[in-house]
Amino acid sequence: MDQIKFHYEQTDIPNVVIQYDKERAKNIHDKTLERDPNADIPLYNAARISSDAREFISTLAKANPQWTFIGVLSYSAYYPTETPADIEWFTVEHKNEHLGGLRIYKTWHKRQQVVKYGVGNERIASKRERGSEMVTKDMVRAIRTVQKQFSSKTTNERLAEATEKLSSSMNREVRNHNRLFDVAFSKYIGALQTHILLNLDKFNDIVAPHLQDKSLITELPKLYDRFELAENVAVSSNNNYGTVVVINGGEYMVGFKHDSVVMTFTTDTLPSSVKQYIGMLKLIQDGEFLRDVGYRHDENTYYVVDVKPDEFTK
Repeated sequence: MDQIKFHYEQTDIPNVVIQYDKERAKNIHDKTLERDPNADIPLYNAARISSDAREFISTLAKANPQWTFIGVLSYSAYYPTETPADIEWFTVEHKNEHLGGLRIYKTWHKRQQVVKYGVGNERIASKRERGSEMVTKDMVRAIRTVQKQFSSKTTNERLAEATEKLSSSMNREVRNHNRLFDVAFSKYIGALQTHILLNLDKFNDIVAPHLQDKSLITELPKLYDRFELAENVAVSSNNNYGTVVVINGGEYMVGFKHDSVVMTFTTDTLPSSVKQYIGMLKLIQDGEFLRDVGYRHDENTYYVVDVKPDEFTK
């Protein structure tokens, strides 16, 4: 998987930068020029720390000059605007180690805007029953939480993280190998399917000792027969070899998938062959197929195989 390449712009605070996705910025820049070739727009739009985040971020940045605070742009901020985009989401790093994330939330209460401060990392998330970050209206509390919870991982935390990653990676690879095997084995067995079905007695002698459910030996031929029957009727329908019949009171509406014309018949005018098939389909249950006859969807809707349009014009 290709790593995302970033461009960083320095802010007026020494250890606070703005992060741009190079590819996203270029794509949006190029699309904008396609619409307006004369547009005078920079590759990277101007952005700034929002007024609601400035005191929070600047206080933390000055208290922790060894950390790097990275402002993350929203997707919409990549599009040209007359005013700089406000950044309210930051990640914090130290020597390329992710320490956590900071976010500004805004809500309204009694027609007044309320600013909340979100602080989160794995350490905080592991202690919470709901949500993955601590959110508070108290900026001082948020700053104290950052000072307390943002630091390099301990040896135990690193080992726990590595263990989780290993487990996740191994399970993912097991699923991937299992999927590849299932696909290959399915093709392999598929190539033998006809041979197995034609020689079930011989294969039953081989398989029976290893089967916990012995009923499969007798059920398999029946299941295949039902599948083959259903598939043949479905193929007939897909290839327009039959007709749809809908009973509406005393009328029979008949139509073909390839033709928009709908014909209407009474019991007396409906072709005898179709009438016979419908009679047979009425004797089975909804969702069942009848060999060389058709399919019953419900008591009023049927599909009849091998019926040609000219049978209705005789």
